[in-house]
Amino acid sequence: MKKSFEAKNLDELASVSREIISSLGETRVVCLSGSMGAGKTTLVKAIVAVLGAQEDGNSPTFSLINVYNSPNHGDIFHLDLYRLNSTSEALDIGIEDVLYDGLWCFIEWPEHIQNLLPETYATIIITVDDAGFRQFQLEIINAV
Repeated sequence: MKKSFEAKNLDELASVSREIISSLGETRVVCLSGSMGAGKTTLVKAIVAVLGAQEDGNSPTFSLINVYNSPNHGDIFHLDLYRLNSTSEALDIGIEDVLYDGLWCFIEWPEHIQNLLPETYATIIITVDDAGFRQFQLEIINAV
């Protein structure tokens, strides 16, 4: 399943986030790809807010994992693996628990743990055009 969404400005991200959440169905692991500055963290912040988390989302670049709590969805995990050095480092921080617990998990720079991803997950590829419009290409991957 593939779907595309567009945001012309930041005000449209809440609406796009609701559409993405609705399109994901039961899929809870979401990998985000895009160039540096494409808006991966900004999209996660918008999704976390739509899911009802009380905390503002921010980039976990230095901590690797941020956890937000939503009264309706429990813990929501946001991973930024840009600074991850190895798969063994990912295992040391308990990434398998995060990936397989059935809770929301949003991953920036997922290529660092490609071999650890569950059989079913989603990808969102973010591109930005010259006018600053963002395109979000959502695909649910089912390796089964």
